[in-house]
Amino acid sequence: MYKKKQRFKKNGEPYQYKDKNCSECRELFKPNSNVSKFCCLTCYNRNRRKRNADAIRKYNYEYSKKNPIKTKLWKKKYSSKDSSRIKRNEWQKKYAKKREVMDKKNERLRKRRKEDISFKIQQDIKARVNKKIRNYNEKGKTTPPKNQVGIQINLIVNHLILNLPKDWRDKKYHIDHIEPLCSFDLTNKEQFNEAFAINNHRWLLAEDNLKKIKEDRLQSIKLLEK
Repeated sequence: MYKKKQRFKKNGEPYQYKDKNCSECRELFKPNSNVSKFCCLTCYNRNRRKRNADAIRKYNYEYSKKNPIKTKLWKKKYSSKDSSRIKRNEWQKKYAKKREVMDKKNERLRKRRKEDISFKIQQDIKARVNKKIRNYNEKGKTTPPKNQVGIQINLIVNHLILNLPKDWRDKKYHIDHIEPLCSFDLTNKEQFNEAFAINNHRWLLAEDNLKKIKEDRLQSIKLLEK
């Protein structure tokens, strides 16, 4: 921003202007004239972009259409900077936490889970595996790292799709572990892999699965009491 020359009184003393609050950042600053509104060039430019947002957006759009190569190179250079990456990540985190964004994302997931059975199975299996890993890590027990766990998600998904019940659209089914997970020591790598083996997965009616879960829990409690 252009700085005006210091004004002086007739006796040679400089004019003293009262301190002002910057119109953009609201910080107190010493102006060099009565009409000064901004404390620095950054605040001036920030305010100018706000006031002329539509015109700037239109100009940038037209410029990028006329100069696609220059625009692409600039974006690549800008996005590779660490400071830009950090700012972008922070913005994305804040944006993802917005209620309307979360609602739209959840709605898309619900729709896809209804239409794409393969996606639904994959999500359920991954959620179950991650829950077990997280659960044992929180309790301070050692669990095989994710990259060492021999769980083949895609093979489990294919196995369940091949054995999909004919009435799966009419009735509610759960993915069941034939040998319940509570019967395995999931801190042991071999038992962890055995618990999530392909042949240990099947479809079971929701009501039957809930009964089975209750029975398995009661059985595990009895074993602990002995």
